[in-house]
Amino acid sequence: MKNTGSMRLLPAFLWMYRYVKPYRLWLFTGILSSVIVVFLNIVKADVINRLISNALSLKNNFLYTLGLIFVIVLISGAFFSYLLKYSVGRFGVFAARDLKNSVVSHISGLETGAVGEIHSGTLVSRFNNDLQAIEGFINGNLVNMLFQPVMFICSIAYMGAVNWKLLVASFIFTPVSVYFSNRLGGKIGVHSKEYLEHMGSAAGIIKDSISGIETVKSYNLADYLMGKCRGYFEKARNKAVCIERCKMHLFPFVIILMEIPGVICILFGGYLTLNGEMSVGELVAFFQMLNYVVQPSTMIPWLITDIKNTGGAIENINTLFLKKSERSSGEDYTARNGYAVEFENVCFTYNGGTEVLKGADFKISAGDKVAIVGASGNGKSTLLNILCGFYEVSSGKVKVFGEETGKWSLEALRRKIAYISQDAFLYPASIYENILYGNPAAPERCVSEAAETAHAHEFISSLPESFNTIAGDGGIKLSGGQKQRIAIARAVLKNAPIILMDEPTSALDSQSEELVYDTVFKCSGDKTVLVVAHRLSAIKWADYYIVIDEGVVKEQGSYEELMKADGVFRRLYDMQTKDSGYMEYESLNAGAGGENVI
Repeated sequence: MKNTGSMRLLPAFLWMYRYVKPYRLWLFTGILSSVIVVFLNIVKADVINRLISNALSLKNNFLYTLGLIFVIVLISGAFFSYLLKYSVGRFGVFAARDLKNSVVSHISGLETGAVGEIHSGTLVSRFNNDLQAIEGFINGNLVNMLFQPVMFICSIAYMGAVNWKLLVASFIFTPVSVYFSNRLGGKIGVHSKEYLEHMGSAAGIIKDSISGIETVKSYNLADYLMGKCRGYFEKARNKAVCIERCKMHLFPFVIILMEIPGVICILFGGYLTLNGEMSVGELVAFFQMLNYVVQPSTMIPWLITDIKNTGGAIENINTLFLKKSERSSGEDYTARNGYAVEFENVCFTYNGGTEVLKGADFKISAGDKVAIVGASGNGKSTLLNILCGFYEVSSGKVKVFGEETGKWSLEALRRKIAYISQDAFLYPASIYENILYGNPAAPERCVSEAAETAHAHEFISSLPESFNTIAGDGGIKLSGGQKQRIAIARAVLKNAPIILMDEPTSALDSQSEELVYDTVFKCSGDKTVLVVAHRLSAIKWADYYIVIDEGVVKEQGSYEELMKADGVFRRLYDMQTKDSGYMEYESLNAGAGGENVI
């Protein structure tokens, strides 16, 4: 479904039907029950008519029979009303669950670039507001949208058969009321969509403030950010006032729909009865059925409003589904000897912008330990992102174990790779669980061994709750170095044949950095290791170096070969060693997120 800026209601609800369809049997049961309930209500009104007519004419021949029928109708009505509520409730709960699962599944399968376009606060708003609005509609007004017209039409037909004059008189003002209700309902839908957008923006600021609490406090940004947040709250408040104002304007029309028919029925119906145009029993039966017409009529404004609100919520959710998903095709291949990684004249640009990689060409044998070095912004991390399948190349070929990455299933490809990023991400769970994410099936012993390998076991054991310590949102309860060690332990536990490390020791001091690299080197065994590194002195253990300069692979070779070549690599090394304090300065600068030379 294309996003035309303002999604029409019919396509919106057709989009939602995919989640309703699997449970259409329950929906059909609910609709059938509603039709039966309507029929029983008509029968009940007719029985009342006959009871009163027989009683007034002093004919008691059929009173007992009519009384028995009345009791049977009441009991049957209660049963089918229960079945209606049960089937609708069951259908609504399951359909809403599938919708939520579908949204979560789609978001997790989005391309990396598409995820970056969505603010986390917007996602929170989609879940808390839009999905809740859709779920409320599915559980309530979806069936009302089908049931109320049936009840309205059947009741109108019966009442018209009783006395068409009284029917016309009772609902003479209804069309005008419905017209204005529809117009006001449209305005409510627009205001509701904007209200949800403002609340989503506010939620994003709150989440960012919590995630970046250290930056907020150190730069005294609390007042500034809260001012922005209050601004969005104020905009949301204005929209909420507009919504309530529209509802306030709706109220007179609801009164017209709800009260006027009853008043006209009593006055004009009494007049018709006195003139002999209808009996007392028919008037009572008519009045009994009046509620089954008035109720749908009074619900029309709110139903229209809810439909417009739900349409806006569906539009917001649909914007997520318009984002491009990762491909799901591909095969699983076996890790084998030979070349583990091959780049053949690879070019890459982010969103059609400046070319980041320009004809990158190199081969890495299985089991090699390779360091990728170069100035910041020259495409080193991009190489790792492409290997993980986060991005597709603009041109050229990338092969893993002899097969192009486009032929791999992304899930299978990523099973072959353990990735350690510069900014270690931890879930708000225990340290043990954060490490276990590397291999959820691993026994406790392996988790402990992985922590030891990453030199994290000592500090974890010193914590009051050891491995059961909660890391906090984004690992906020731990230092940068501690978070990085846990991330490394997680990668070790995965035991993948390829290890990718994107400046994994950026938060560590030089001594700890060398210790971690030495540990990774020793425990990697026959695994292929690619590491984007900052300090050249810490990665002398690498078998091979790839030097990236302005997106081009300028040099390749061993440490000794590149030093003798007196090229880019040698100049980088000389820059880092020109005085005794430079290396430590650069280490601190890298840990603080400043400009890196390599």
